[in-house]
Amino acid sequence: MSNNFQYLVTGKNGLIGSAFVRFFKKSQTSFMAISKNDLNLLNYKETKSFIKDHNFETIINCAAMVGGIKANSSRPYDFLSNNTRIQNNIMDASIKSSVKNIVLLNSNCSYPSDATQPFKESEFLNGEPHKSNLGYALAKRSAFLQSVPLLEQYKIKTFHPIPCSLYGPNDNFNLENSHFIAAVIRKLITAKENNANEIRFWGSGNPRREFMYVDDAVEGIKFILDKNYSQKLINICWGKDHKLLDVINICSEYIGFKGLINWDKNKPDGMMRKLQSAEIINKIGWSPKVSLKEGLYQTIDWFLENKNKLRL
Repeated sequence: MSNNFQYLVTGKNGLIGSAFVRFFKKSQTSFMAISKNDLNLLNYKETKSFIKDHNFETIINCAAMVGGIKANSSRPYDFLSNNTRIQNNIMDASIKSSVKNIVLLNSNCSYPSDATQPFKESEFLNGEPHKSNLGYALAKRSAFLQSVPLLEQYKIKTFHPIPCSLYGPNDNFNLENSHFIAAVIRKLITAKENNANEIRFWGSGNPRREFMYVDDAVEGIKFILDKNYSQKLINICWGKDHKLLDVINICSEYIGFKGLINWDKNKPDGMMRKLQSAEIINKIGWSPKVSLKEGLYQTIDWFLENKNKLRL
């Protein structure tokens, strides 16, 4: 027996997947959301059967193997293989079903490491990604490269938003594979609770990153979907960045950590800057709303209110 849903959201327990769930619930949209406990997207037969049994019009793929610089650097092939398999299984299964649109989230780490900043979408394939994110970046590039033949042969539209670095409620706070802001919040709160005199972070604190509150990113992605900007790479971003050190200072002050902050300069910084151009997304009529300070405060509050169900 089949069921009709306008949207399928994969990765419902992740940072952006859970934000889509909040968004669709609030707007009372017809959708289904699943996690890897509901469906193993690495298994093609299971994926094909599941998608064929439901009349989804649009799939928003938020499922991925993700991690920070440590995980990406140490397991590049795993990131390439697993993410490519998830994407391909969704695309292949969609061919056998009623799916008309697939949102395939891209990543700013897929831009060439030597690309002129701010990153413009036209520069996306003009060089190799930074080696610290190579496997994940190549997987994300492959999804975009497959979009044109998928449309030509099977008439399935794909959408390719490139969010800047995201953070917010329901982030992954596991220190082994979390992203920067989640790790900072957990480390600072733990240090304060333990009355620690100091806390240590990797690198110099000088790299600059562009951060967006995840609920803003969801609205931006839904905007390009509604406006039918398919088969195009589109940055979902602010067009302005911040030093990592500044982010830590904002969080430290709000959390109330009074100890010393030390930097382990023997550890890598990764790319010194990742700034995207907001020219296209602004031109077509969208811009984010939640400031960095406001978003960090909301995320810290959420962490403290949900300590018993964090992804650690």
